[in-house]
Amino acid sequence: MKILLIILLCVSCASSRTPQPETLQVRNAPAIVLTCKKALTVETKNAGPINYYVFDAKKVPPNRKYHLQYGDRVHPTSALDVVSDEYGELYLASDRTCLLREQPNSMNYYLPGQEESLWLVSEDGSIAVCSTFIPYPLIAYGADGAELSLIRQDLRGTEIECHGRYFTQNEQIEISLESDDFSKVRSLLAHKGRFDLSLASPTTFGGIVTVKATRQNGETLTLSYPFGRESFNKDAYLGNPAKLQDTDLDQIEEALKNFYNKTTHERLT
Repeated sequence: MKILLIILLCVSCASSRTPQPETLQVRNAPAIVLTCKKALTVETKNAGPINYYVFDAKKVPPNRKYHLQYGDRVHPTSALDVVSDEYGELYLASDRTCLLREQPNSMNYYLPGQEESLWLVSEDGSIAVCSTFIPYPLIAYGADGAELSLIRQDLRGTEIECHGRYFTQNEQIEISLESDDFSKVRSLLAHKGRFDLSLASPTTFGGIVTVKATRQNGETLTLSYPFGRESFNKDAYLGNPAKLQDTDLDQIEEALKNFYNKTTHERLT
């Protein structure tokens, strides 16, 4: 059975002497809905969890060519060519029997909580639509379904969005940040069972920050993330294919076979 692995590489090069590339803007896409959905996770022995996502778009203009890419560069380092049929379904341009929404994409070299942008751009540039997703979410769950999540606002992790969902209405919550060289505590009310706030690490050196949400019922939701210099430690990145061994590759191949068998069965029934 032929297994098709689609890997979009997001490579960026920084230089003070290199002008910033032109960036994309959303245009002529009021009805298009671009979606990013986690398809499966493979728990490998040597590289840890590898997440795979599938992408799709609804209400795409038919019979056109598009580029699918990470990031908003007008001239990306890497992009996947796709085409829409007469019904607006997206297929791989390299094999028009392969539906885009059935092709899992491995998520490589991401920090926990790091956000990514996915762009679908028509070949002539007249259409551009964007969707954001988090390849490796930072999220903790309470016994009653409450959720605490963190989203990195920069690669250094010095600015973090903190979100709470499905808490008890107007619940009093204590949020604490702790690292080797600092600690900070604040209290808040989960108005309508939710809250949103920004967290800043008050040091430029770096380390591991632990965020805790202590609830009125005594339950504590805990998340940790690297910031500062620790954000550039290669071991902090998830989905590192350089760590994969033969046994991991066999495991991934088997997981993808099962995924393809399942999607094929669902499409035919």
